[in-house]
Amino acid sequence: MASRSHCGSSSYSGSSSTLLETRRTHFVIQDHFQPDLNCQVFVTVKTLRYENGDEYYDIGYRYQYNSEDAKHLNPFESSPLSQSDEGDIIKKNDMIKVMVDYLLMEEDQLVEMTGKTCPIEYKSQIMRALSLFWD
Repeated sequence: MASRSHCGSSSYSGSSSTLLETRRTHFVIQDHFQPDLNCQVFVTVKTLRYENGDEYYDIGYRYQYNSEDAKHLNPFESSPLSQSDEGDIIKKNDMIKVMVDYLLMEEDQLVEMTGKTCPIEYKSQIMRALSLFWD
């Protein structure tokens, strides 16, 4: 794991929070060359409000592989930039909110927004990008 530097202090460090909302989704990543291999990705997003009024997303990921040979399908497996394959806590702002909304969106809706990128690959890219915004 790459080392993480931080500018300033986190709002959630040592303070209590209130759970505002929990949203979940899951999707399946299939190997294009070996369609019998897949990785199910389960996403849980909790919206938290801390005592100072700041809101954060607590994003968690869980994976289920149909074979040991499918582990390469994990969105974080081959990305040197990604920080955490289990999820992160990220400060809620307008940009992050849209990324989270797209991550949780159904594929038939997301396909309208992704151009030539497959919705499942788009979600994988969002997961890797979100990991760079940990707080």
